[in-house]
Amino acid sequence: TALQRKLFRFLADNYVNRGNVVHFEEGLESVQIRELADAIAESCGGFAAIFSGSEETGYGYAIVTREGDLRPLGKAVNTALNGRGGGKPIFQQGRVLAQKAQIEAFFREYC
Repeated sequence: TALQRKLFRFLADNYVNRGNVVHFEEGLESVQIRELADAIAESCGGFAAIFSGSEETGYGYAIVTREGDLRPLGKAVNTALNGRGGGKPIFQQGRVLAQKAQIEAFFREYC
């Protein structure tokens, strides 16, 4: 767990002051997706949208921000990317059945 937190902090350091971030990371469980999103949101200055999964089974996601209301974004993600999920204003989590290219295209257009 400590090593994983260090890795997440290292990844977050790559996004300092970058604004909104969309990041794909392989092999994460839902709790780990949330923890990585939280770490990146702390340093990026926007929201952090983290996806982990595969083209075949879909992607788990977490979107975290330090301020604002992510509920409209969460709803848009679920509608556009065949997803399910929800959460609180500063935290959304769920799963989408979409390809990586579709997810990237959605966020290019949304942001």
